[in-house]
Amino acid sequence: MKRIGQFFARGPKNKFVGKDSFGNKFFVSPVDPNKRFVEHPKDVFEYNPNDIHILWNQWLRRSLKEAPTKEEIELFDKQQVIFKQNIKEFELKDKKLRLKEQRDGFLHNADTSSGPASLAQQFLLQQDSSTTETSSSSAAAAPPPPSNTSMSDAESHVEEFDFGNVN
Repeated sequence: MKRIGQFFARGPKNKFVGKDSFGNKFFVSPVDPNKRFVEHPKDVFEYNPNDIHILWNQWLRRSLKEAPTKEEIELFDKQQVIFKQNIKEFELKDKKLRLKEQRDGFLHNADTSSGPASLAQQFLLQQDSSTTETSSSSAAAAPPPPSNTSMSDAESHVEEFDFGNVN
């Protein structure tokens, strides 16, 4: 099965472009330079799409005009390591901030997401509890809303659609 894939992917006289760290070989058709191919070192049944470096994958999909060099791949890999470290640092800072907010009473529990939504929910809960306390403790209750309020024509208008037989 591997030989058939190699024959169709590589074809006769395709130009070798490069090889990645996974052992994949990359080729360009001499007839049509837009046709780019990869020859996998493994059998078709053992193939994993993640076994192609990101930059080579971009080259195959024509996001990159030129094949990536070893220096570009090394630089990209270093940037990815730094990016992952920054993400871990950010997540740690965010976790500490959430715990501090929970300790200070800004959040109900650690599972509650921080941000405007949770703060708004907390504010509404506080308003509901304070409203029920003041209305139950005060002798004069707020007057009920007027009974003659009705929806405007724009609010009450609902269009009906007949879907019938659509052929």
